[in-house]
Amino acid sequence: MQKYGPESDLDAYKRFHHYFSYLEGIGVYLKRGLIRPDLIDDFMSTDIIVLWEKFQPYIYEARKRRNYPQYYEHFEYIYNQIKQLYLKQHPELKDKTTTIVE
Repeated sequence: MQKYGPESDLDAYKRFHHYFSYLEGIGVYLKRGLIRPDLIDDFMSTDIIVLWEKFQPYIYEARKRRNYPQYYEHFEYIYNQIKQLYLKQHPELKDKTTTIVE
């Protein structure tokens, strides 16, 4: 929170919040079956995986502090779906990546 919260760098916070909101929207489309996971994978699988794994501790802490367990829930959903697809396509990387957050 100290590193990524709005109190430390408001401009950076706005930038990543804007991008995460975009991913949250893509996650809604995915969850409702309006977009295929392989299409998302083709466009941005690595970005989603890297961003979620970097910011997951911040997001989980923000959920607790704000008492808002749904905070970026669709971003988390898209991460879980894309991570599973990615590991199916690249089984050799399974032991080299972090575990899927459930």
